[in-house]
Amino acid sequence: MHLLSFLSFIIWFIYCTAKRHEYSIKIYFLNSHNFCKTKPDPFRKGTLKKRLYSSDGIKDEIIIGTRDSPLALKQSEKVRKKIMSYFKKMNKNINVTFKYIKTTGDNILDNNSVGLYGGKGIFTKELDEQLINGNVDLCVHSLKDVPILLPNNIELSCFLKRDTINDAFLSIKYKSINDMNTVKSVSKTEDIHINKKDNDHNNDTLCTIGTSSLRRRSQIKNRYKNIYVNNIRGNINTRIEKLYNGEVDALIIAMCGIERLIKKTNLKHLLKNKEQKNIYQPFLLKCNNKKCIDLCHVNIQKLNKNMIYPALGQGIIAVTSHKKNYFISSLLKNINNKKSEIMAQIERSFLYHIDGNCMMPIGGYTKMRNEDIYLNVIINDIHGYNKYQVTQKDTLYNYKEIGPNAAIKIKQIIGTEQFNKIKAEAELHLLNNK
Repeated sequence: MHLLSFLSFIIWFIYCTAKRHEYSIKIYFLNSHNFCKTKPDPFRKGTLKKRLYSSDGIKDEIIIGTRDSPLALKQSEKVRKKIMSYFKKMNKNINVTFKYIKTTGDNILDNNSVGLYGGKGIFTKELDEQLINGNVDLCVHSLKDVPILLPNNIELSCFLKRDTINDAFLSIKYKSINDMNTVKSVSKTEDIHINKKDNDHNNDTLCTIGTSSLRRRSQIKNRYKNIYVNNIRGNINTRIEKLYNGEVDALIIAMCGIERLIKKTNLKHLLKNKEQKNIYQPFLLKCNNKKCIDLCHVNIQKLNKNMIYPALGQGIIAVTSHKKNYFISSLLKNINNKKSEIMAQIERSFLYHIDGNCMMPIGGYTKMRNEDIYLNVIINDIHGYNKYQVTQKDTLYNYKEIGPNAAIKIKQIIGTEQFNKIKAEAELHLLNNK
């Protein structure tokens, strides 16, 4: 009886062993002929690192997703140089290339109001899709264009050192925005007509300043009563071309945009040469129609941050990546600027708690002094009648509380009814300016 049981066990063991080997051979065959239905996760931890630093010495590339506008390319090149510099220090020869991506915002920029098509997200949606699909390794943005709520698989992984926060005044006719505001001819002083509904003046009697930003528009109306605000769209090159063609008397754009486009050192030389009137050195800027504009004929004034509050996040180049792309996330930490990261988190936290994805006229900036941090914010109504300002101070240790506390404080100052009114009027304004 015991012998029979023992023989049965031996037969069962041999059968199971044979089946297991048969299964292993079948799986090997299927894998070797690419018949597996489930593809390996391209973002599995360690996969990209092995791809970049393979044992056979084959070098691969990092692909940067970027819009193809002149300013976007300058920003992406700045990130590329940072990455290349890091690899050079590590004695690694990695190729870093660009993939140009057209966004919804680029397609409608010259013809429609941005807010009607989803606000900030129209400049990032297609870039996010390329990241999620694994077609690019990272994407470069102006932080002020990045939505507060990101897709589930996307994260902000890196912030470069903050550039100039201020806005800039550009004009061929006038040296400064104050000069422009004080210009009064007989016809202007006698025939000025104020529309009580929107605090606009008759644009036939006043100097015109071009901007598509509701934030800038509302602040100009509040502070400068002798200037008419004209809606103007397009990238920086397009807007400067419109200024040169006389469509407006002046522009207001981000100072960092000009600095990135023509380099900060070149801008300093340009402004210095303009101060020394006997020195003339042409500085040509290419426009979209391949025509060049000499910036030596353009007066450029950096506006005080308290004259025109900049956009929250302005001046910061931000980099997004896939959350599961662990190698890229780790790489970007090596070129991240911690001070910019803290400023970005504070300002985006304020926008989150104030519902800043709506296109309200909100401006502000963060200032850091040793261990103290100050968040200065402003909200205007779109007509320029009222402005509401708050400065929230705290220490570096409590920086995550600054944004939420500032949002609570300014909402209390404005009041729920007025806040909702400002929000509704901003949305209606965007709808009417389609």
